[in-house]
Amino acid sequence: MKVKLTDKIRKFFGQDARADAASSESITGLEHLPSELGKHAFNPADVSTSVLQDIPPGCAVPGSGMLQEKVHLPSTISQKADLSSNPRTTGQDESYSLQNEVYFPQLLLTLQSGTPEQKAVAAEALFNYTAESESARQRATQAGVVQHLIGLLQQGTDHGKMYAAYTLSSLTSVEDSLQQMRSLGAITALIAILQQCPLLVCKKGAMRALGRLARNDDAASDIVAANGLGPIIALLSRSDSSLVRRCLIALYFIGADKDALQQAIGAAGALPHLLSLASSDSPDVQAEATDVLKVLCRNAACGQALAELGGFEVLVGLVQGGLTSRAKVCV
Repeated sequence: MKVKLTDKIRKFFGQDARADAASSESITGLEHLPSELGKHAFNPADVSTSVLQDIPPGCAVPGSGMLQEKVHLPSTISQKADLSSNPRTTGQDESYSLQNEVYFPQLLLTLQSGTPEQKAVAAEALFNYTAESESARQRATQAGVVQHLIGLLQQGTDHGKMYAAYTLSSLTSVEDSLQQMRSLGAITALIAILQQCPLLVCKKGAMRALGRLARNDDAASDIVAANGLGPIIALLSRSDSSLVRRCLIALYFIGADKDALQQAIGAAGALPHLLSLASSDSPDVQAEATDVLKVLCRNAACGQALAELGGFEVLVGLVQGGLTSRAKVCV
């Protein structure tokens, strides 16, 4: 049985999940997590008092002598977790919003002082909370969660890194959060995940955050200054189309209307990859790659390099094949 994320969080705080909880939610790529991450990763003896204080009287607390029942603690990885289109993560389900609002102080305390596994589950719950509304994101920002999420990026479990990245991506809508990310090292930590974390879902979470950060001109420059172009471009050769699209979206925003950064993208070796992807079997990848080429064509050095690579012939072929008006604008 697939357990709803918020039901997992209810279990985390000692409440029974509804037996009929079934979820169709998914972070694309989460199914590729190694099986050992899906096992129970909590040591009950380590669960903080703040986490356990709301456990109903009938449930056993580790060390309490109540052996007839067990505390319901969640698996640290959901089988599926949709982070974008469910009522519980878009603020449309008031009952779940109320649950997360009540438990927010406990989530914050666990994120600050819990074990790595506890922090990972708290980060997952925090993602659901911040996905609910702009007011939730503002509250999380004011509570100082950004620095703790960056700490998870740097030293957390793979599960913690994934949800820290996704939560930070949501918080980019708050200007104070975005500036904290810039000043506290989030960009460097996200780039490190691209290079070092073997899990696909971690890379996707990091690219989601970097793509949203890149919409800010200063943050886009920070990504280039932190040598982020190389790791992003390297991922363009991956077979997972959703990861590739996130990389293309980030490159688009990094280069948009910024001549120096357009030239940096070209100099980093992106053009051959982009020309290849412009002929991808995936219409979405094809269109996103063409969008990036459209941006880079505005830079004289990139335009010359494209000509030398035979890029204009490729783009003319796309126009003749009826790709989209995007290729027509580029040509």
